[in-house]
Amino acid sequence: MDALERELRKLLTDSGSSVERVRGDIVLRMAGPGVFEPDQADIGPAFQELLGALASLLSTVGSPLIEVTGFTDATGPMIVNLALSLERAERVAQVLATHGAPKQRIVAKGLGPLHPIADNDTPEGRQLNRRVELTIGRLPGEKLAAVTAH
Repeated sequence: MDALERELRKLLTDSGSSVERVRGDIVLRMAGPGVFEPDQADIGPAFQELLGALASLLSTVGSPLIEVTGFTDATGPMIVNLALSLERAERVAQVLATHGAPKQRIVAKGLGPLHPIADNDTPEGRQLNRRVELTIGRLPGEKLAAVTAH
């Protein structure tokens, strides 16, 4: 996982995304301009390209578990935001699978405006809250193959 984390940090440099370790898993937080527009689940070309490169890297490490969690800002009704966040997560999962990430090991879920990372009272904060987080891990006792550098 250490080698994978290093490669992910290199890949995501200057992308506006963050990488952190949480209890042995790697969490990628993808937020900011170009990720998701208000009330949209469409993935822009730059973000799609980044997801393709991420999927290619993940396909070199065996079969990690990938949990894709979508989020929204806090504007609009909760039920709409929950559905939109799930649609965002599912679209990201689909792009990852299309580019080689192990489809059977990807789970998508949506949490709407729950767990904001910024102030929903500002346009900048709302933009950061419209995000997707990928948690990359493994089953207990399972090992990932070594990362092959590109």
